[in-house]
Amino acid sequence: MNTTIAQRMVADEIPAYTYGAPDAARSPVSMAELQQLKQSAGFTAQDEEYLRMAGDVLADRTRELVDTWRGVISKVPHLAKHSRGPDGKPISHYSENSGLRFQQWILDTCYRPYDQDWLNYQHEIALRHTEVKKNKADGVQSTPYVPLRDIIAFTAVINETVKPFLAAKGHSQPDVEKMHGAWCKSVQLQTALWAEAYIDGRAVQESTQLSNGAPGSYPDIERIYHEWDEALSRNDVAAILKLYAPDAELESPLVSHLLSRENGIVRGQAELRELLEIVAARKPEIRQYYRTGYFTDGQKMMWEYPHATPEGEQMDFVEVMEIEKGLIRKHRVYWGWFGFNVLKKNRYR
Repeated sequence: MNTTIAQRMVADEIPAYTYGAPDAARSPVSMAELQQLKQSAGFTAQDEEYLRMAGDVLADRTRELVDTWRGVISKVPHLAKHSRGPDGKPISHYSENSGLRFQQWILDTCYRPYDQDWLNYQHEIALRHTEVKKNKADGVQSTPYVPLRDIIAFTAVINETVKPFLAAKGHSQPDVEKMHGAWCKSVQLQTALWAEAYIDGRAVQESTQLSNGAPGSYPDIERIYHEWDEALSRNDVAAILKLYAPDAELESPLVSHLLSRENGIVRGQAELRELLEIVAARKPEIRQYYRTGYFTDGQKMMWEYPHATPEGEQMDFVEVMEIEKGLIRKHRVYWGWFGFNVLKKNRYR
């Protein structure tokens, strides 16, 4: 896939487009393994030729194609929320920046050589959909991650809707079919590579589960781990409360601080709601959501929000939850020095 890349950019500057940059994430997949994946997908040199043909067809319509995909996303609430803020409203500069990168992805799929730089950028794309890097490139607050299952499912939309575009410039039906086949193989190949970031990010979680049973043997634990953090990040008090038992207890220094009481315990849904509504209104920006997995024995779950993250500082906590019948029965929050200093400076106001 040799081409003049300078001629295959959708804009002179694309925010946070780090293709080939020395600080870009390095893929855990080797070039030898990539060749094996190509064989698994049936991706051949002929497919490369038809991808270049597809690139020539799509090059001046990348925005229209991305708008088509986003039109589908906007009508599906559980997909649309991933580009919106805690208030549920679209984030304009996030949409604009990621839209340019999405357009460029079309050209990269068609024109870039599938070499080490391409392989590395696939891993970077994937990480930006996980808790490791989502929201970081554009400095926004949105959902902490996009579930891999939704990414895999949405590739069906991407592949189906691209075909009319490929047929729009008068190519023969056999050529359109071959362009479309090459495109679908590439998307399938890339999806397999993106999955590596999700598998790697859950290594601690899965190793813990393996000591107690097969991976995924604690679906309530995994569901609460993701849904609790996601609801907190968007200040969705109702969604958080649904995860707690009616007589749940929460212990945290934040209880004493925000509710002006001696002890740090709230009990029951009414007290939880009072606390969470104050947190939603007064949570400081330094409260971020970088995590790397959890530990569980099937009944108790714990994880850390470390002070140091790949993108800088965040408030540091250890969250411990006791789960009964799919709900949080007891919840304890242990604060680190950085988070404690946030309280001392009264930044919850």
